[in-house]
Amino acid sequence: MTNEEMRRTMEFILEQQAQFAASMQRLDEERIRDAPRLARVEESFVVLVQLTENLDSRLDDVTKVLRKIESRLENVEASNGDHEARLRRVEDSFQILTQLAQKSDSRLDSLEATFGDPESRPNRKKRNGD
Repeated sequence: MTNEEMRRTMEFILEQQAQFAASMQRLDEERIRDAPRLARVEESFVVLVQLTENLDSRLDDVTKVLRKIESRLENVEASNGDHEARLRRVEDSFQILTQLAQKSDSRLDSLEATFGDPESRPNRKKRNGD
């Protein structure tokens, strides 16, 4: 290798080293400039994690409340079924009572037709409440 080639090679190496040093300096300056922003991103990430944990806990609470509501609703539905059965029995009893009242009215009407109206009879005491 000639002196000229050696000199050019050394200049090339020095130029490359200078460019490398300049790049390293730029990167170091960028790192220093970006440090506060990176710290804010880290803080934001911590806050997001805390918020997520809080939300998860609240969702667990909501799930527990919903399970209680479902249980109560099932109890209400079961109770409602009991009430419906009781209501049907009351309706049936009312129907029977209505039929008995109609039969009694019919029998009284036929007795009145046979024996006359008890109100129009002399010497007949009126019933209480009449």
